Amino acid sequence: MFEEGSSTSALSTQPEQRQHIHPNGPRAQKLKQILQKSLSETLLSYSFEKVSQCFPKLAENHSDALKSAHEQMTRFLRSSCEEEFSNILKKRHVLEKLNEFDELINASKKRNEIGMQTVEQIHYINPATILRAKTVPIKEEELRCLKEEFMKIQRENNSYMAELAINKSRLEALSKTTREITSEFKKAVDLASQIPVEEMQDVIDAIIKM
Repeated sequence: MFEEGSSTSALSTQPEQRQHIHPNGPRAQKLKQILQKSLSETLLSYSFEKVSQCFPKLAENHSDALKSAHEQMTRFLRSSCEEEFSNILKKRHVLEKLNEFDELINASKKRNEIGMQTVEQIHYINPATILRAKTVPIKEEELRCLKEEFMKIQRENNSYMAELAINKSRLEALSKTTREITSEFKKAVDLASQIPVEEMQDVIDAIIKM
């Protein structure tokens, strides 16, 4: 048998728990009603008549004691289930979320009543706005391609500039060599012009003989 004190203690905590989780919104209220209704229907299957059928001799000889035990057991099952429901609701913040949902619905209804809808309907949007929304992704893709092409051209320009610098250095070296050869040739011409014609013929003949 169950002690009366333990069942009374379990029941004494229920008003505080119910008060703590007492909801405000209609959806939270409805959830609480469904839980209580489901629990009551479940406990109906544990009626005194069915318990008596399970213990016929005890029901016949000690009906009052069996009835008292059945009542204590019923109260214990109800309080345990209600406590478990309460813990689940608290752990998952079910009532708070339902109340927040109700508040959002009420706020939306009020905005609709005063004509302050926060979401603009598609058929009220300016056609130009719709067109811009459609073309923005295309333009962004084009801009990306242009940036890539610009970077490619810049890399090619850098390569061409480096090659041009090398060719410029080679050209300057060739120009310097050409100036030196021209200077030496001029000196040779000046020197040859100072030699008399007769001696020049002798120099030419000597060169030929070599």
